[in-house]
Amino acid sequence: MHSRHISAGCSVVIIWPKFSKDDEMAAYTIATHPVKDFETWKAIFDGGLEMRQSAGELSAIVIRGGDAGNQVTVINTWTSLEDANAMLNNPEMKPMFEAAGVLEFPTIIMGNSV
Repeated sequence: MHSRHISAGCSVVIIWPKFSKDDEMAAYTIATHPVKDFETWKAIFDGGLEMRQSAGELSAIVIRGGDAGNQVTVINTWTSLEDANAMLNNPEMKPMFEAAGVLEFPTIIMGNSV
C-alpha cells in the first residue's frame, strides 16, 4: 500500500490491483461520504480488506479531502458489478459503517470500463 499527500487537506492511499493486463473489462465503484474521524474510519476500512477481497475486490484507492480531511472517496475495482453489489448489500456492512463513524449513507456510482 502506498500513500501520497497531494494537496492541503487531501491525501490518497492506493492498494494496488491484483488483476493483469489480460483482463477484458473491469467493474468499478466510487463511494463518497463524510466520516466523524478519518483515522477511526481508516482502521475499520483496513480491517475489512480480507472480507472485501473475498467478495471480489481487486483494488481500492482511498481519497481523503474536505476542510477537516473527513470527506472520504473510495474507488474500488471488482471482479464484477454483481460482486460489488453483493458486497455493498452485505448485512455486515451496516455495523461496520456505524463503527467507522460514517455520517451519511455514501453516494455510490457503479459501472464497467468500456
